[in-house]
Amino acid sequence: MKTIKIIFLFLFMTVFSIGINSQMQVESVLLPACEKQNKCGFIDLTGKIFIKPKFVSAGEFSEGLARVQVEIEESKKWGFIDKTGKIVIEAQFDLVWDFSEGLARFQTDENIFEYGFIDKTGKVVIEPKLSGAIDFSEGLARISVQQKTDSDSATPDKKVYKSCFINKKGEIVISCDFDEVSDFSEDLAVAFVNKRAGFIDKNGKWVIEPVFIDAKSFSEGLAAVEGINSKGERGWGYINKNGDVVIGPQYSDVSSFSEGLAAVKVTQYGNYGYINHFGKVVIPFKFSSKPSDFSDGLADIYVGNNNEYAPRYAYIDRTGNRISRKTYSYAFPFKNGIAFVGKQNYFEKIFAVTVGLYSGTEYYINKFEKVIWKEKGQ
Repeated sequence: MKTIKIIFLFLFMTVFSIGINSQMQVESVLLPACEKQNKCGFIDLTGKIFIKPKFVSAGEFSEGLARVQVEIEESKKWGFIDKTGKIVIEAQFDLVWDFSEGLARFQTDENIFEYGFIDKTGKVVIEPKLSGAIDFSEGLARISVQQKTDSDSATPDKKVYKSCFINKKGEIVISCDFDEVSDFSEDLAVAFVNKRAGFIDKNGKWVIEPVFIDAKSFSEGLAAVEGINSKGERGWGYINKNGDVVIGPQYSDVSSFSEGLAAVKVTQYGNYGYINHFGKVVIPFKFSSKPSDFSDGLADIYVGNNNEYAPRYAYIDRTGNRISRKTYSYAFPFKNGIAFVGKQNYFEKIFAVTVGLYSGTEYYINKFEKVIWKEKGQ
């Protein structure tokens, strides 16, 4: 009898723990939800309003904070709130981006393209004097620096920029020797010199020499690169971190790997399919437009349109089967089992002229296409 009681207690505690954890997940993930009167709040994963709509605009939560826009007298400024809806960084910025690795990029004047960074207390840690700055990734952020031009050159007034990387103190730690760079991903960054792409490490040293026409960042241990194939034609393939060709340059367009799959097409006017890490086709070439990366086990695909202003999208699973009964005017990736979608009603002709006037509604849906939240208002 005692043994039965212990087993029952164990099962009860397990179920109770699972229930608590599930509820904590629902409450910990908050999604921005905006009404048509430009009032934005936040909902949980069940669609329940968690923070009442009172902001002009809002972004997703990142690292515990979400950017929100509020009206201040006759202007609109951005600040940050916590998950209780409390403003924890005063609305003072013309533009601001999500927090990444403890810092958020901002502009004090949206017409002046100079960027700085704040920490989670709102303290400016890097002054807004940076050109072309992008969010921090793996401890570094890329920026652009204007170079001095030769007064004797054919175009002495032309502005020339080089790309480099800064640390979280705003110090340049990888010198401005590159025409263009990508964010660091899996410890390497794409870098271009003299119209050729290679990969550098966090010391700015070439790990894979710049011999490619084009390249994408590493993802899941592989990077897409464009080179010349055995027929003397340009093509995309994939390399590993040693620079070894894993999948030869045979595609006219590719995406990076996500959840083990990458969208590719063979010819310029051909259809897209998906391959795995070995180059094996696992979803046939049947999509006329480039499908999205997989996220949460699903990808969105283009399925046609009613007219040029009314595209339609749906979702497929990892076998390539369409799981959507409905179509959407736009469809964003699934995350935590939820996706943001929109349906728009277009008025195609006015006096025989095609126009883009429309009205529509935005939703959050789950993977069963149940609407958990629907935009309100007119």
